[in-house]
Amino acid sequence: MGAERINAVKTSFFGKGALSLLPAELKKMGIRRGLIVTDRFLYETGAADRVGRALLDAGVEYAIYYQVKPNPTIDVVNECIDAARGLGVDVLVAVGGGSAIDTAKAVSIVVANGGSVEDYEGVNKSSRAGIPIVAVNTTAGTGSEVTSFYIVTDPEKHSKMAMVDANCMVSIAVNDIDFMMSMPPKLTAATGMDALTHAIEAVLAKGATPLTDKDACWAIEVIAQNLPRAVADGSCEEARTMMAYAENVAGMAFSNAGLGWFTPWPTPWAVTITFPTASATRCSSPMCWSSTGGRPRCAGAL
Repeated sequence: MGAERINAVKTSFFGKGALSLLPAELKKMGIRRGLIVTDRFLYETGAADRVGRALLDAGVEYAIYYQVKPNPTIDVVNECIDAARGLGVDVLVAVGGGSAIDTAKAVSIVVANGGSVEDYEGVNKSSRAGIPIVAVNTTAGTGSEVTSFYIVTDPEKHSKMAMVDANCMVSIAVNDIDFMMSMPPKLTAATGMDALTHAIEAVLAKGATPLTDKDACWAIEVIAQNLPRAVADGSCEEARTMMAYAENVAGMAFSNAGLGWFTPWPTPWAVTITFPTASATRCSSPMCWSSTGGRPRCAGAL
């Protein structure tokens, strides 16, 4: 076995009320001005304001960009870049799931490195670390708060640009289940299956290591035990907490081991009809099983 690099988030907060741990960490970082990156729903329902109060507790003034859409496009990213540059922010605070976090990653890289978002398609195209990102995760699925890549949609080409870059890594990940308790059953199921898919792919990936296998196999077992509970009873704090841990660990596993067929397979659906990637992945996974050719290393987890 040769040398391996493992990318990981510096600081993660978990559990009910975990957002309360954020102000002290921001103070240590000397952050003064931030931009919350979120969607209209989370803005109108008050989630962004809850995070904003935590920023104020840390002495951080902030503005809110709330135009993030599912499968964020180049135009959305460019609007957010303009806002971040105009305000002179020193931190981006993503509030949401993968779309908000991926938008923040794209903005972070372009603000720190210059050029346009299209310049960074591919592997390790940036020369310096992006500006710091705090990811307040509101779903239990994408794992974007711990991965070293992000996706931006190019509507003109009907494609998704994949950027793999350790410089986009989130600085602080917050998995506070208070933001997840209100997820309806269908969204809970779709995002949970997204996390399960990531864990399975990590086990089957060519780049899998003993460390990623450990994380992925644990995530598979925990999701199998807790996703049905979270779907059946969204108010179950234990199930929500375990799903938050599992999606995070699955994200770390597939970020470092790599992906297979499952996650890339539904990309054309998501681009063409703005279909949520989590749902598309859930639908396509059975079709990909026979194509993996891999041998599961954690038999019995399901």
